[in-house]
Amino acid sequence: MVTREQHWLPRSILALEVGDWLAALDLCRRDTTAEDPLEVARIAVVVRTAAGALRAQAAGDVASARRQLFDAAAMLPSGLTRPDIHGGRLAHPTQIPFGDSHSTLASSTWRLARIVWREQTLIADLMRQLVKYSSPRDHLVEAYIQFMFEIEFSPFSWYRAKSGTGRHDYQVTPTRCDLCRRASNLRKLALPRTGDVSKSVWLDIGGHRGLRAAAQLRLANRLLTPRAMASADMPVRLGRRRAWEHARLWIQDLHY
Repeated sequence: MVTREQHWLPRSILALEVGDWLAALDLCRRDTTAEDPLEVARIAVVVRTAAGALRAQAAGDVASARRQLFDAAAMLPSGLTRPDIHGGRLAHPTQIPFGDSHSTLASSTWRLARIVWREQTLIADLMRQLVKYSSPRDHLVEAYIQFMFEIEFSPFSWYRAKSGTGRHDYQVTPTRCDLCRRASNLRKLALPRTGDVSKSVWLDIGGHRGLRAAAQLRLANRLLTPRAMASADMPVRLGRRRAWEHARLWIQDLHY
């Protein structure tokens, strides 16, 4: 007998793996009800929370994404998490479940823990970059890289959810106001006592053309994922992969 969760849960996990938070939210809303078993309902909340974190990153609110990922990790089984030094929970997936735990629910929960771990690891790496390169100019460049990951090169930013339940609360054009807002959010996340990234920073870097060049150059000289993820066989969100590939090709094309 095929259970309800065997329909929606693996599909929602796959959607989160590639970065399609709209589809993950849509599947949860359409295919879960109050009649679902308690464990399935709990995992559905984790899916929605993780999808909310991806949505927050698309909107340029990494601080909100970070909080939601802590919340998602706290709802995972204790064997798939570990304590954070600041009192929260971090996802810490162990080996692939074996034996009877190969059920749809167990394997999906393990995959979900890996997604939460991936996103927490990426945000931790971003935080290190923001502290290491701490000028307003650097933070504006990082904001543009995040825009490339989350919007420009993510195929899922450019379609409407079938049921109309997905909320598009992000700007899809790289305007000065939006990118400075994104950069200010990043700056305050890493250095809480600092001010906003102003129009003068945008003008100093050369506007959109100069900022785009600086972002692509920085991205092309980075690894696709941080070293902490090097040994993990973990799917990379498509927006991140496509943006990185484009930057690498751009560099190659310059050296014709």
